[in-house]
Amino acid sequence: MGGRYAKELMNPHNRMIDRAIDLRMRLGQTEGGTVARFPTKPKWMRWHTYLRLRAKSLALEKEMWGAEWALLPPSLRSKRKDHGASGVGLP
Repeated sequence: MGGRYAKELMNPHNRMIDRAIDLRMRLGQTEGGTVARFPTKPKWMRWHTYLRLRAKSLALEKEMWGAEWALLPPSLRSKRKDHGASGVGLP
């Protein structure tokens, strides 16, 4: 299993997290990972590009958090809380 690049050696779940963070960095976010508020549109970026990257990132993050949710023990999954209209929370 000798990959040339660090990402080739990551497991699929960690690659998904890395892709989500990479998309946010492309949109100008410098810290906070996927739990920080989503970055606003950079001044130099076209709206179409921003909206496409944002949709891609949010879909990836939803899949990522769903996978995290599935890893929780059933006793913790039953205590799900609604995080309101912010769109942030568990699936």
